[in-house]
Amino acid sequence: MTEDLNTFCPDWISPPGDTIADIIEEREWTQTDLAKRLGYTTKHISLLINGKAPITEQTALKLETVLGSSASFWLSLEALYRAKLVPQDAAEDLRNWVCWLDELPVEELMAQGIIPKQDSDAKNQPNLVQPTFRR
Repeated sequence: MTEDLNTFCPDWISPPGDTIADIIEEREWTQTDLAKRLGYTTKHISLLINGKAPITEQTALKLETVLGSSASFWLSLEALYRAKLVPQDAAEDLRNWVCWLDELPVEELMAQGIIPKQDSDAKNQPNLVQPTFRR
């Protein structure tokens, strides 16, 4: 048996709402139809499908009743989605601090080993910001 060293690691995140959208499309329902069945507004359903509103315990129970699958399935999808957002949000935070590097003696910090030696091009700049927050 050979060992597969190429693990699939997507660089995209799919909100649980994608699953909801697929199910209602298969049933030929609109978001308004689903909203009525769940007792939510159409706006809330739109936010749910787009990952802007979380699937709460109450919502998971309603989805279980209306769409099927267990409440734990819906809550698990939500938890996985939110967990995958954390590193993405952290990376965005680092990108927002890149302009701060202009205020630091980056070359000297690299020479002293405070931050790893690497090119300070635009691609690597977020990697240069991160070690400065740990001190």
